[in-house]
Amino acid sequence: GAEARAAAATAAASAAVTTQTGPEATVRVDPPPVLPLRLSGGDAVAAPAQCHARYHSEYDGVAVVWGDKNVVADAAACCASCEAHATAATAEGRTACNAWVFCGDAKACGSKLGHCWLKHTQDPSLPGHASHMWTAGAILPPGKTALDFRIAARERRAAA
Repeated sequence: GAEARAAAATAAASAAVTTQTGPEATVRVDPPPVLPLRLSGGDAVAAPAQCHARYHSEYDGVAVVWGDKNVVADAAACCASCEAHATAATAEGRTACNAWVFCGDAKACGSKLGHCWLKHTQDPSLPGHASHMWTAGAILPPGKTALDFRIAARERRAAA
């Protein structure tokens, strides 16, 4: 299943090392690391690990709940709002939240302080772009990892 593919891909990526030779020298090329969904570095966001929260980022995607209609206290509450929406929407056959964007910087957000946008994006493992005032995160389906989304994206590109 998905776990076996993820484990195999991680093992292959960490074990694969190629050596390129040329007339001048031998160059060792290590594969890029398999990155977790959560980026390292910077301050940790006060939200549960399953929220995959990142400061200074924003997800692109279709808004399923507008931020001015969903004002919350913090990033953890925004993530919880996305999880609750996903559960209800899935049960009702509607488009479910899988990415959230929260404005928690009073100075930068101004009247948008506390706005929590709930979004749906095709690939929640990739944040849309950097943003100075937003904190964003993603909710992955049970049993899915960021690597599963990257593999699916490669398969879609190969099939196109």
